[in-house]
Amino acid sequence: MEELDELEESAPVSRRLLLGDMVVSGIIVPALIIVALAQTGVYTPQWTLLWDTTDTGSSKAILAHGAVLTTCWLIAALATGAYGIDSVRRTDLAKFLKSIWKTTAATAFLLALCAVLPLLLSGSSGSNMTDFDAARRFQKTFFDLLCDVELSAVCLTTWRLYYAGYI
Repeated sequence: MEELDELEESAPVSRRLLLGDMVVSGIIVPALIIVALAQTGVYTPQWTLLWDTTDTGSSKAILAHGAVLTTCWLIAALATGAYGIDSVRRTDLAKFLKSIWKTTAATAFLLALCAVLPLLLSGSSGSNMTDFDAARRFQKTFFDLLCDVELSAVCLTTWRLYYAGYI
């Protein structure tokens, strides 16, 4: 057991933190969106329409969308240094939160690119979509992005605060 703890301390990134980030951003966030919006009948996210949810429920859609959220979070976290030793130690709460929110902002930028790119590519193909339909599709995509960013920010901040021992 001590060897495992030494290996964990010598690793540049804690396995527990990395796995926790992946579970929170990849499973918990999209599952909460499904429970809070889709299963209550309030709103059906556009990313659930890409997957056939009749046989297996929404598990395929959750995992597929979660893979996108996790990829964006991990890229942003590595780019902003959110896995650095100073970013995970309990020393300064303000600096800690700033690091998390800086990563969240970079993640939001990457998610926005992932959301806008298909809209731009489908719009340039000369489809028969009216301006109203295009605006409606953009609004739904924007709302999906807003849900993803807000819920990811809350969940990942809470997880990181728990991991660092603040809560």
